[in-house]
Amino acid sequence: MLKNVYLHIHSDDDEQQLIEKERVGEMTALERSNLNTLQRRMPGLYELACMDESSTSSIICNKHGELNIVDQKTGRVLYGEHPRQEISKHVDWFLEYPFRITCSDTQSGRTEAQTNRFLGFDSPIAVKLSEHDSTVSNMDIVVVLGLGLGYQLDMLIDRVNPRHIIIYEPDIGYLKSSLFAISYKALLERANKQGVGLYFQAGKDGRDIKADITELSEVTPADAFYVYKHYNHPVFDKVVKDLALEAWCDIQQIEPSESELTSFIDYVPPWTQPFYSHQWTRAGLNLALFESNLAALKRYFPDIHESMVNYSPKNWWPVSNSDGIVNLAYHPTMSLLYGENPCVESKLSIEAFKKRPNIDGLVLGYNGKKLRKYQHYQLVNKCEAVLNELEESNGDLPESVKSMIIFGLGVGYQLPHLFENHTVEKLFICEPNPDYFFASLFSISWSEVFERFDVDGGHLYINIGDDGSHLIEDLLKQFHTVGPYVLASTYFYQGYYNANLVNAIARLREQLKVIIAMGDYYDHAKYGIAHTTWSINNNIRYLTKTGINCLAEKVKRMPVILVGNGPSLDTSIEFLKSSNDKALIVSCGTSLQTLYKWGIKPDFHAEIEQNRSTYEWATKIDGFEYLKDITLISCNGIHPDTCRLYKQTFLALKEGEASTVFYTEMFPDHDFEILTKAFPTVTNLASDIVNKIGFQSIYLVGIDLGFVDDKYHHSKASAYYDDDGEEMYEYAKENDVTLLVEGNIRPFVYTKYEFKIAQAMLEQTFTNQNSVYNLSDGVKFSFASTLAYKDVLFDKFEGSKEVLFEELCSSCFAEANKSEFNEKKEKRFSHASLLEELEALSHLLEITTFDTKCSVMEFVDKHRDLLVKSYQRKKSFLFFYLNGTVNFVNSALSKVVNVDNDWLMPATEIIRLWKDSLKKITYQLTHDEMSFDFVSAHTVDRRNIVAKRNFMICPKKIKMASSKYEPLLNTSLSYFGLDPDATIGANEEYLIRFSEQCDVSSYSRICTIHQRSEKIDLECIAKNESLVVLPGNYLDTGTVSAANDYVRIRCAIFALFSSKKIKVVFPKLPLDSKTQSITDYYNLDLVSHCFAYELEHCVLFSIEPLPEEEKLTLAGDRLKLIPLIAERDLIYCELPYEQQLDEKDYYSNILAR
Repeated sequence: MLKNVYLHIHSDDDEQQLIEKERVGEMTALERSNLNTLQRRMPGLYELACMDESSTSSIICNKHGELNIVDQKTGRVLYGEHPRQEISKHVDWFLEYPFRITCSDTQSGRTEAQTNRFLGFDSPIAVKLSEHDSTVSNMDIVVVLGLGLGYQLDMLIDRVNPRHIIIYEPDIGYLKSSLFAISYKALLERANKQGVGLYFQAGKDGRDIKADITELSEVTPADAFYVYKHYNHPVFDKVVKDLALEAWCDIQQIEPSESELTSFIDYVPPWTQPFYSHQWTRAGLNLALFESNLAALKRYFPDIHESMVNYSPKNWWPVSNSDGIVNLAYHPTMSLLYGENPCVESKLSIEAFKKRPNIDGLVLGYNGKKLRKYQHYQLVNKCEAVLNELEESNGDLPESVKSMIIFGLGVGYQLPHLFENHTVEKLFICEPNPDYFFASLFSISWSEVFERFDVDGGHLYINIGDDGSHLIEDLLKQFHTVGPYVLASTYFYQGYYNANLVNAIARLREQLKVIIAMGDYYDHAKYGIAHTTWSINNNIRYLTKTGINCLAEKVKRMPVILVGNGPSLDTSIEFLKSSNDKALIVSCGTSLQTLYKWGIKPDFHAEIEQNRSTYEWATKIDGFEYLKDITLISCNGIHPDTCRLYKQTFLALKEGEASTVFYTEMFPDHDFEILTKAFPTVTNLASDIVNKIGFQSIYLVGIDLGFVDDKYHHSKASAYYDDDGEEMYEYAKENDVTLLVEGNIRPFVYTKYEFKIAQAMLEQTFTNQNSVYNLSDGVKFSFASTLAYKDVLFDKFEGSKEVLFEELCSSCFAEANKSEFNEKKEKRFSHASLLEELEALSHLLEITTFDTKCSVMEFVDKHRDLLVKSYQRKKSFLFFYLNGTVNFVNSALSKVVNVDNDWLMPATEIIRLWKDSLKKITYQLTHDEMSFDFVSAHTVDRRNIVAKRNFMICPKKIKMASSKYEPLLNTSLSYFGLDPDATIGANEEYLIRFSEQCDVSSYSRICTIHQRSEKIDLECIAKNESLVVLPGNYLDTGTVSAANDYVRIRCAIFALFSSKKIKVVFPKLPLDSKTQSITDYYNLDLVSHCFAYELEHCVLFSIEPLPEEEKLTLAGDRLKLIPLIAERDLIYCELPYEQQLDEKDYYSNILAR
């Protein structure tokens, strides 16, 4: 069990290097000698040893100076701490229980008359071993399953006088490792001297044993042979089982089944201790403890009690030694899970984990681009940089553990050792093998474990019998109640290694990451509440319980087609076109662009994200009239700009959102339906709504949640691909798409972890009362029937689709009472109280200093307590806004104090980072609390489309005061997708000038460009005038490349496209921080009293805050308030001056036109 390589090498790196140095000369010389021997005498083996690079196995020298084999991929060794000694014991056991196969047998190895059972077991191998003859001294033919280090070969030649030894070794890495361990020259000479034939079957696993023995028997008579299985391997185990079960004459080619190769239940560690009858028996199990544990289960976990009370182990049977210590015996092969002392091994395992618990820490940063400017994620990424410095430190497991996952319990001896010096508030135990948990009922006192959690008020969750899928579901529930950052600080302990669970554990950890990424935090909560407030005040209707209950059955009988943007959507065009009048079509997310290209108009379109990317995706369609004929469905929090694109919008409250909780707290008796399974994808949202309404026939089209080719992951008619069908970006690099799952049409498809959670949530959404048909070429759903397009026969519905659609909308959705909402909101969530509580939180951070680890944890408690008290006072939004972000900071601090040394500096740095972030948050909530999200995902495409549309609706003429700049203006307008000649008949004229004196009375907007640094009086700027300030000449040595007239005119257009309240614009600059400074170009004192707003290429300043409607530009940008403007906000990017020279050449070409 203790096969982690860290347990086998010296804890002191220098000591380990000395040990290796002492052996390296001898090992190298032996390898060289062995290769020379093999080249001369076994050239085929020599070629394999020299050329095969497929194995991940290699030699290692352990802390005792002994050789072992390590798998470099998994970090696990083959043998225990003393390989030669352990191999000798293995050979001893083989000689005591020789496994003999008689070639003349015509009867199977197991008969009804067999009465002598090996150690009380009755598996075919146990029966075979019960026939053993330990007096055998001559074994003519010995089949060795596994070479390993090879020590056993000399031992076998010594002790059984063989004439022939056949050695199977499937792992060439093991063969290579043996070159450092044994002398092949001495081995071959000895074999030759004693007349022993050695037959190395390198790269083979023994499945051809029948053919090989038959071939040998043609040369030399073979009445019988003996099988020595050196280590456990799925094919070796299959060979031994078949030889024990079947008569030799019936044995053919041995082929293990897929389940025998991949089943985690049947996985046996490669190296196990010999099974002696005097040491391990079933008779000595503690039945009194078993009965006590059953009684405790009945009280605390009745479902588990029900499954265990009459349980019979399937494959792994509990056995105990004379001291009552419990082990597990694998019935089919008579292998032991643990070594000589499972209790000691378990203690060593948990103690090793306690010393390196941070290896499995789950605190995560944000690697995406879309939300990178959120205050929360900027804080998270800065804190993560601090936390990453702690990864190599030897922090111990803290005495008080907030949350812990134990994946793989075994017989459970780790638990008492864990609880000796630690308390765990929330413990999640996942034991995939029910046999193991059954054995734990004989080994540890579960009643003491349950009572401990009962008294301490902790939470204990036990999951038995799956590979972690249900654990994820439980953690999702915890996420809704305690916040995802409790999971982020969860310790993950794997009780035992199981190669067939590696993918399941990796999947579990990746799913935890997805859960954490879905968590609420400051920006998400703030924008969600602001968007929900807007929707109610703008009479957006919400899904109601009463409306659903009153909906006519004829409406529910309408077939519904849910359309996703998976690759198989590209094959559905004719089906969807022919179904338009026969079913309601609901497009999900980015599938809308594909349908637009095909001329298919859905009845509903669903979106889930509350950030503004949903607006940008939709505008990329460049079909505003098309959108105005479609009804949007979403959840509260959807962006107001997105809502305005569509004909009408219907929403539903979504569980777990701050924006939902704040409403339901004010209106506990509300009639609105709450979506509980509307995550993580938009398909889940649409499915939850459709299911809540009660539609009876649902068809899934393009809802693949997987793909065959990672280059073909969405519809090629969507924005993920260009016009030539090439990826817009490498999807497989941005996402882990290696997870293999069962397919709907084909056996398997690939998917990613987010989609796997989406699949799991859909499984919970739809029940047997729905008729769901899966037409997609993606993952398989257990609730849906696979159906081909040609086989679809829609049920006819009563009345016209248009009438039923209107009945659906009018019946199921209703407005909230906005006057009552605003009255209660103003009373419950006071802005003045919010600012007071923010000041109190800021004061707590200001007075906080750390001198001990205890002082850090005291702060964590005060930090959390301040938020809890705010919630209890019920005066402000503080708890709703900051709960997730404060949880993250507390988790980061908890992680820091778990290291032995150097904890003070990182703890202090995290507080400093949090103080800086809180200042910005306070500024934003003071001046911009109900602002909308600003995220821009497809800036250039959206800017061109929206600007062109706005100029078509209300033409405007933009002129330069000096005609010499007209060509440059035209180039700048083309940046916005505008044709200068398309402004004939303009209603308004805008003017851009370079400080020239001219008549401006006829222009509705003016932008003046300042090329020199000079003092400007903002109060003297005309009401319809803005200034662009950018001094310098890009041609001068050392000057930034952006200091040119093209950039100035382009930013002037940005100013003219913005509110008239914008008075000054500073273009952002590419900067070489080593040689250039923002202060060389801008004087922030000039705008110190202004409000700063951000666009991609510039910062805009107004004397007064902008209302939401004035933050939207003519190009579709939404201005973002910059809290506490600083020099770094004016840097477009960090760009070395040498690279700026290339940009200067680019600008020179533009300016020369």
